[in-house]
Amino acid sequence: MSVIFQGVSAVLIPLFALSLAGCLDLGVSYSDKNQTIEVGHYKQQCNKTSATLCFVTRENEKSDYTVFENLNGFSSFQWGTRYSLKVETSFDKNGKPNQYQFRSVASEQADSNAFSLTLYTATNILTSSDQTNWSLAGEKNFTATAEQGSAIAAAVSDKKVVQLEFTAANNNLTLTKVKCSAAEDNFAANCEGTSTSTWRIAHFQSDCNQSSGNLCLIYRVNSSDDWELLRTDDGNISGFTPDWGKEYDIEVEKTVSNGGQLVSAKLKTNDETPEDKLDTANSFAFVLNGTFLSKSNSDNKIAMYDGGQILACDSRCAAINSAIDSDNLLLLVGYVQGTEVFVSAVECDENPGKDFDDCVKDYNDKTSGDDNDVSWWPPLN
Repeated sequence: MSVIFQGVSAVLIPLFALSLAGCLDLGVSYSDKNQTIEVGHYKQQCNKTSATLCFVTRENEKSDYTVFENLNGFSSFQWGTRYSLKVETSFDKNGKPNQYQFRSVASEQADSNAFSLTLYTATNILTSSDQTNWSLAGEKNFTATAEQGSAIAAAVSDKKVVQLEFTAANNNLTLTKVKCSAAEDNFAANCEGTSTSTWRIAHFQSDCNQSSGNLCLIYRVNSSDDWELLRTDDGNISGFTPDWGKEYDIEVEKTVSNGGQLVSAKLKTNDETPEDKLDTANSFAFVLNGTFLSKSNSDNKIAMYDGGQILACDSRCAAINSAIDSDNLLLLVGYVQGTEVFVSAVECDENPGKDFDDCVKDYNDKTSGDDNDVSWWPPLN
C-alpha cells in the first residue's frame, strides 16, 4: 500500500504545481469599486492628435488635475463649475483607473479662476469663419478681439500649438489672453517650463479669490498690458516682500505647468528704488473677503488677513463690519498714506458669486480705462 501511495503522491505534486503556475499566469486582477473623484471647471484637448475635449480629474484636492479620456455618463457638466462625483472605477492590470462610470453628483461649486488650454491646431480643434467667433472642438464657442483673433488665426494657419487663457462662468467661456504659440517641436522651450521675466508689481494687493484667505499681488509684464492677479497657490513671489504704496520693477524666475498654468514665481533681481504711489492721487480698487477679516473696534482700524497691513476705515467701518458679519465680498477704493490703507469708498458688498460678479461688472463698466478699474478680478464675464 505504501508503494501505491508514494506513486500517487509523485503524480499529484507536479500536477498541483502545474495548476498553481497556471493560476499565477492570470496575473493580479482589480475589481471595480465605488469612489469619489474631483472634476475641474474646464476641459482640455484629449490628446495632441484629437479634436475632442476631455474632462480633467483628480483623486482628491491634494493631487493635480490631469486629462482623463474615459469618464462616461456625466452629461450635466457646466464650464465654470467644479464637481465632486461619485463614480464606479474600473482598473487596468497595473491597478490604475482606466474608466470612470458616472453615478451621481456629490457636490458642485462655481470656480471662476482662470485656466489655460494648450491646443494642437493641426487637428482643427479651433475653427472660425470671421476670426471673431470661434468654436472649440465643436463643443463650446467664444469670442476674440481683433488682435486676439488675428493671433489665433495665424497659429491655426501655421498649424502651431497655441496656449489660450480663459475664465468660465455659467457654462460660458471668456477668452482673456492669447498666451503663447509655437511650432510643436519648439513649444516646450518657448511656452512651458522655467523662464525669466520682468514684471511690474502694483502698489496694492487684493483677495486671491481662493478658500485659503490670502492676499495676492497684482502684476503685469508690459506697461501696455492689463494688470493681472498673481494666481499661484499663495499669490506671492518667493523671496519678495513688497510694501503697500510702492510700485516695483523686478526680475522673476517663473515656472509654468505642462498645461500652461503659472505655478510659481521666485525673485531673481529686486528693485532697489521702487516708485512711491501714495495719497489720494494714487487711489486703487481692491477686493477683500469678510470671512477672513475681524471687525474694527473703537480705533476704526482692521487688520487685513494675516495682520500685516492695517486698514483704516473711519466712517465706512460700520458697512465693512456688516459685510464681515455676512461673510460678504467687498470691493473697496482706497489709498496708502504712511503705513496704513485708508478706505475712501465701499463700491460692492455682496454675497460671493453672481451678486458680487454683477456688481464688479457694473463698477468696471463705469470705470473702464481708469486706474481704479478691476479688470484683473477673475470672475469677469
